[in-house]
Amino acid sequence: MRRRRSPGAEIQIKELRSVAFGSVAAALVLAVLVAGCGGGQSAPPSRTVTTKTRAASTTTNGASTTTSNVALTVPASGSGGFNYTQGSYLEGFEFTAKRAISVTKLGAYDSNLSRLPNGSETFAPVPVALYDMSAHKLLGSVTVRPGAPATGVYRYVALSSPITLNTTDKYAVAWVSLSNYYIASPTLVASDVNPAITYVAMVGNGPGGLTMTTTMVEPNWFYTASANGLHALNYDLGPNFMLSTSTTPSTSTTTSSSTTTTVPRSGQKVALGTNSPAQGDCTTNTREAATSVGYVVLSLTSSSFQAEIQLQNGLPNTTYEVFMQQVPGSCPQETANGGTLTSDSTGHGSATATVPRVNGATTYFVQLGAPGSGAATYTSDRISAGS
Repeated sequence: MRRRRSPGAEIQIKELRSVAFGSVAAALVLAVLVAGCGGGQSAPPSRTVTTKTRAASTTTNGASTTTSNVALTVPASGSGGFNYTQGSYLEGFEFTAKRAISVTKLGAYDSNLSRLPNGSETFAPVPVALYDMSAHKLLGSVTVRPGAPATGVYRYVALSSPITLNTTDKYAVAWVSLSNYYIASPTLVASDVNPAITYVAMVGNGPGGLTMTTTMVEPNWFYTASANGLHALNYDLGPNFMLSTSTTPSTSTTTSSSTTTTVPRSGQKVALGTNSPAQGDCTTNTREAATSVGYVVLSLTSSSFQAEIQLQNGLPNTTYEVFMQQVPGSCPQETANGGTLTSDSTGHGSATATVPRVNGATTYFVQLGAPGSGAATYTSDRISAGS
């Protein structure tokens, strides 16, 4: 279990970030934690978020820095919470853009720049990434190192080129904390969120956000602001980003013409697991009921079938053959037609496969199997053309 420590009492407290969040017992314990360590999942009763504001600049160890172009304004002091780490976690936040913006830099929290308790540490180089969560696509990433320029309590690294965001998709910025501190249980207010974006959710990895990782993966756990209010914003703080407003609106629509064209189904994320049809079973459309081991983004065009496979908890150090199944017409596959995917020592692996689309096929899914085994190890859920 993930644990936290009150910086004043130096007592480790069990983290209550599991499915018990909604229980009355958890709420009562959280109230005690708030009273005891100044943070937690509930905001202090006296906090009035509609009137409190902060200046657009902060002073960091004597250096004044403007922070009006950052996504989250986190002051060197006054942010509440405390510096803490108990392992390497994927952390970040999901957001939408209220208007067309460009992300110019990605940042990582450096506790040495803050005035919170237990701030002294050796800052380790950490990865920070920007994802389009609607398209399940990694848009860009950087490695933030100790010498990176600091703004506020974050160190920032410029992307190779600015990334323009539209106003329809959901995005997420995430880091892998490694050995670095993050701010646990801060007390930010609504005005600390840049007015160009809407804060949607705290994001993490695995059930309750408690699965440790040392490699970057797409966030798959969400603690939403719609359900939890400011508690979502005040979960943990790790990554951040800088932005600029765009004078040219971003669009993800296609230009229409006098010819009507049917747009194929594209970019649907489905589970990858062990409880789906066996290899060669082209009729059973069982949905994944067991715990998934990853996911697949299945896409169709007028001429191709594509799969972006993300194995997140598979067998370690294993090479799988990829079977791109199309029903009817190209299922079962006698031999692998999508290449191979090889997992690392942690069971993570990724691959992209594209095959020609079979005329008449209406259902599509992917299977992974060990070479020569004759049986599927993992199978994805299915999508249907035009549905």
